[in-house]
Amino acid sequence: MPHHSSLKQARRNLSLSLQDTAYLLDTDISNLSKYEYGKLTPSARIVVGYHLITKTPLEELMKYHSFGVRDTLIERVEGLIEELNNGPANGKNQHRKEVLKTILQNIKYK
Repeated sequence: MPHHSSLKQARRNLSLSLQDTAYLLDTDISNLSKYEYGKLTPSARIVVGYHLITKTPLEELMKYHSFGVRDTLIERVEGLIEELNNGPANGKNQHRKEVLKTILQNIKYK
């Protein structure tokens, strides 16, 4: 879930009221407040809306959520590489391993 302070801070940086933001995003003020305080998980539509309105990078709005996704992806990519290492050594598997190693490098060192 996007960290509540990221959404709230993005809105406040524009001096935009919660009421106006809720109107622009066509959502209930109460729900918007809950998104900002981390009590509800906002939909992609809401997060993209914050991005478009505030010009805050999506990565910034999602940075706290991405840690869990990132860790899971690293684990799964490493597991798949290990599986391929234990499987038949053919051109197709070699190509898959190279692609997975590139993905792993992108995730770990971004």
